[in-house]
Amino acid sequence: MPYIFVLGSSISYGCWDAKGGWANRLRSYIDEKNFDDKLIEKASYWYVYNLSNSGDTSEGIKKRFEAEVSSRMRMPFEDMNVDDFPPKKKIVAIFSVGLNDSAFSKKADDNKTGFNDFKSNIKQLVDKSKDRFHEIVFVGPTPVLEEKVSPFWLNEDLYYKNKEIEKYNDALKEICQERGTRFINVYPTFMERNLEELIHWDGLHPNAAGHKFIYNIVRDYLIENEIVTF
Repeated sequence: MPYIFVLGSSISYGCWDAKGGWANRLRSYIDEKNFDDKLIEKASYWYVYNLSNSGDTSEGIKKRFEAEVSSRMRMPFEDMNVDDFPPKKKIVAIFSVGLNDSAFSKKADDNKTGFNDFKSNIKQLVDKSKDRFHEIVFVGPTPVLEEKVSPFWLNEDLYYKNKEIEKYNDALKEICQERGTRFINVYPTFMERNLEELIHWDGLHPNAAGHKFIYNIVRDYLIENEIVTF
């Protein structure tokens, strides 16, 4: 059976969407396809695990993702090797990172994850994943409504700025290009639209329309690039 592991923070977890967010919408879409008896007969139905953790950063994901994945695969992470898996056992990792990393801490006078540390974390995620997953996909961060999150109303030490988000997004894109890793760039697509229609009143997370928008982009990318097949 093929697997998809989604690792991210509150947005990929699905905050502020009654349908569970873009990752859960993706699972629902795939689950509907899984009901096809032919897929069951071929043992080609997909398992989709959303391993996202609200508030997480690239540092947190880097520390936990090996244990999270290996527990679902029922084998030590270091024993996972794509060359040893049968063709039907396709393993896909989707990382959704960057937004929380980019938040500026007034007390620390730096981003929550320093820019160089962020780039190092992404490179380590890619290096640790490249032999364990058939496909690695990074989904970039979304913009925010700055007037509502600078400072952030739940933590007034943190300031979310689109300029910083774009900087981290560009770094993520560049690393993916350098390392031949797939990257879904949702930031500019959001910026082309009315953010008030896509972002929740909290200013930080997508609303239901925003989650649907991300889901459509991710689903189409996975299908068009034959990362997910049925």
